[in-house]
Amino acid sequence: MSGIVAGRLLEVGVAVDRLDTASGHFSHWLHAPVSAPVEERESFGLRFTMCRVGRADFEIMESIDPTGLIARFVARNGEGLHHIAFEVDDAESAMRTLRQEGVPVLGGPEPVRLANLKAFFIHPSCFGGVLVEFVQNLHPWLDGVTYQAIDRPPGIDARRIAGLTAVVSDVDAAAGAFSAFLGAKGLGAATSPWIAGKALRCSIGDIDLTLIQAGEAGKPGLRYVTIEVDDLVGSASALLSRNARVRHTNAQDGLPAVWVEHPDLHGTPVELIATPS
Repeated sequence: MSGIVAGRLLEVGVAVDRLDTASGHFSHWLHAPVSAPVEERESFGLRFTMCRVGRADFEIMESIDPTGLIARFVARNGEGLHHIAFEVDDAESAMRTLRQEGVPVLGGPEPVRLANLKAFFIHPSCFGGVLVEFVQNLHPWLDGVTYQAIDRPPGIDARRIAGLTAVVSDVDAAAGAFSAFLGAKGLGAATSPWIAGKALRCSIGDIDLTLIQAGEAGKPGLRYVTIEVDDLVGSASALLSRNARVRHTNAQDGLPAVWVEHPDLHGTPVELIATPS
């Protein structure tokens, strides 16, 4: 299968109950700019904002259709990580190529359009249970938008999204799909005191992707986002002082890291790592 090779990470989708509340929380804690809300009624029945961290965005999504995809996801799973999106040069050509090769592309015969953006999703079964979107011409919703705070609140001063971790149904098959479609390069086995069973690490552009075999790790899907920060101790302390929960501490490439779950990040666990000196 020749597949396609997509580009950099564009979005990490987060499904929430209340868009305005969640957008404010993400901006507050990440010290990051957030776009104005955008509605997409025809295909998905949702409202969303973009919250930029480095070169990638958190796409924060709220259903405006009580029977829509996001409403069903939240009802089934609660708020949390929904999908990841990568850049592609020609969405129509990519969609056509994938369908010709038998890849389960979701939706109609053409990509979804919103302004000059074109996008489509591949069924999660292709990536071991992870929903992946391909996007052409990401709309400049955040152009000219900057993070502003009269009194800078405690937060984590996020520098960039540095990695993603997912539980998958078959580590080897999922790694093969990420390699074929996203140009992922293998980095070998992933080891950590809290990873039970088989796990692999790979790189896609400037981010790391860790794939953990389903089983003791739970059902397939995205698990957490790794965020690079300048002040690891200060960032972790800011979150912990506001009812966050530390579930694990870890070390990545010899650098300290802290795994945190915070109620104001709406089901989006984060691993904080220090910016390399």
